[in-house]
Amino acid sequence: MKLSSQIAITATAVIIGAAGLLYPIHQSITELESEIESLGSSSAADDVQEQIVSMHAQIAAAESSLEERTLFLCPDSSAARLQFESSLTAGLVESGLQRVSIDRTDGSPIHGISTFVVELVVEGDASQLHEFLLGLEGLRWVNRVIHLEVHPGLGRRTVEMKIAVPLEADL
Repeated sequence: MKLSSQIAITATAVIIGAAGLLYPIHQSITELESEIESLGSSSAADDVQEQIVSMHAQIAAAESSLEERTLFLCPDSSAARLQFESSLTAGLVESGLQRVSIDRTDGSPIHGISTFVVELVVEGDASQLHEFLLGLEGLRWVNRVIHLEVHPGLGRRTVEMKIAVPLEADL
């Protein structure tokens, strides 16, 4: 047998042997890549599923909170009006605002519903005013700030506000 034939046979054997080794490795690499892709997509799907479950829980908590916080219109009675004023005074004390004056008058209807208006003049800083305004949301009866004026000053400022309270008598 000639040397060139031996080289050709050896080269062919090496190529066939290499192909025999490389093909299974290539096939294994391809299978691993497809498994990694499927794991990645299932992981992404799991993340999306977790986000959906989390959002449903947040929606349920918000609905529960809304159901717990039923808003009422104030009864059209002197006792209810005084109770609202007392709640405002308690809110002023809790927030640290100092009451300068408080007055109550009949207000203009809001969307056809009669109101009474509490006019407050208070003194305090911005954080105290913020705390008081947040507290208005937690009061028993629906109310609406219809006027808010903050006078300039250093530290403590004078604040004038009018809070309208709808009355249930017109329903």
